Amino acid sequence: MKAKPVMTREVIYVGPHQPLSMAYRSMVLWKVRHMPVVERGKLVGILSDRDVLIHATRKTDEIFVPAMTVDDAMTASPITLAPDGTVSRAAELMLEYKIDALPIVSGEKLVGLVTSSDLLVLLIGNNERVDEVKLPFSFKLREAEA
Repeated sequence: MKAKPVMTREVIYVGPHQPLSMAYRSMVLWKVRHMPVVERGKLVGILSDRDVLIHATRKTDEIFVPAMTVDDAMTASPITLAPDGTVSRAAELMLEYKIDALPIVSGEKLVGLVTSSDLLVLLIGNNERVDEVKLPFSFKLREAEA
């Protein structure tokens, strides 16, 4: 099975020069653990909640993110997969590199994201039905807002 039917197509992304605190607020708001980092339409990195929390401090119930930019905390040049790559290959890469999100790229352009949650949904769902699911006709990137 190809990765394209299981990938997330509405991907929230962030720019590399945006404040890390803004990116973290967007992660919390959108309830995502990974945000691709895109500059001029090109995937340049990926930011995980763990990348943010490594730099953050916690006081009581609040998390304080230092004044730094996304590119200071992101993983540059992330492992990727093409849209025609298989779900099996996505899982292999995620296991091999111990990552939970795999950007799907066509050339250098981000076209989707496969996460460990996407693979778990596939695993617990009816595999035969995946090909019958009506998929969105368009891909949409939404930039995280301040």
